[in-house]
Amino acid sequence: MVFKILKLSTSELFFMLGILRIINIILQIMLELTFEDKKKAFQNWKAF
Repeated sequence: MVFKILKLSTSELFFMLGILRIINIILQIMLELTFEDKKKAFQNWKAF
């Protein structure tokens, strides 16, 4: 029982770490983009 809970918690922990890493990468990309780049990207996105 304890081992089952431990396995579940560790797998959930790795899952959460993966999600946090993806969010961190997205935030870094957003921060690297300047305001003009964001404007262009938004206009290109609207063009689709």
